Amino acid sequence: MSNYICVTCGVQYPESNEPPEHCLICEDSRQYIGLDGQKWTTLTELQAGHKNTIEEDEPGLVGISTEPTVAIGQRARLILSPSGNVLWECISLIDDATIEAIRKLGGISAIAISHSHFYSSMVWTQYTHVTAPSVS
Repeated sequence: MSNYICVTCGVQYPESNEPPEHCLICEDSRQYIGLDGQKWTTLTELQAGHKNTIEEDEPGLVGISTEPTVAIGQRARLILSPSGNVLWECISLIDDATIEAIRKLGGISAIAISHSHFYSSMVWTQYTHVTAPSVS
């Protein structure tokens, strides 16, 4: 079973044997389905050909983006704070290198999502080892 990820918007769906028939995000009137129709990938496929870059945008603000670009080019920000780091938005690619880099920066205490494209790979089975209280 796999957690399928929509190629167009980057949102990951719950574990299933087959890709979902539809992406609820892309079917929204504010989004679109690509000209080639609905397409899916998996986290394993993304990990094979992509990597995340983690760069300080300014003091206390770290940008996390995926190369080559995935979906609509989502970019997350990690806001560093003495009372706990906040991840603003999510990205579709989660890998061991990114998890380790976030741990070294103090982990994640909270996640803020501005809109549905940024749910990305926020399927809890994938994220619990990043957000668990022991990550510090």
